[in-house]
Amino acid sequence: MLYAPYAEGGPVDNPGMFFGRSELIDAIASSLETGTGTKYIVLYGQKRAGKSSVLEHLKRRLAQGPLLPVSFSIHDIVSELTEGKIFVSYHA
Repeated sequence: MLYAPYAEGGPVDNPGMFFGRSELIDAIASSLETGTGTKYIVLYGQKRAGKSSVLEHLKRRLAQGPLLPVSFSIHDIVSELTEGKIFVSYHA
C-alpha cells in the first residue's frame, strides 16, 4: 500500500489562526507557574497534531508571567538520535 507524503509546515504562530487549545495552554501554564520543585511536562502525539503550535503559544503565555520559556530541539542537539540510544542511556 502506498501512502501520500505528509504535509510539511511550521507551527501555527498567528493567534488569529490558532484556537481551541486555550484551556490546555492555561492548564499547562498554571501547573508550571504554581508550586515549587522540578516539573516535567511531556507533550506527545501524531505528526501534524499541533504539538509545535501548542508549544509556541505556551511559550508566549509563559513569557507574560514570571517564567522564562526556552525552546530547543534534542534532535538539533544530538545527531542520529534513536529510541534505542534513549533506552540504553536510560537503563544504564
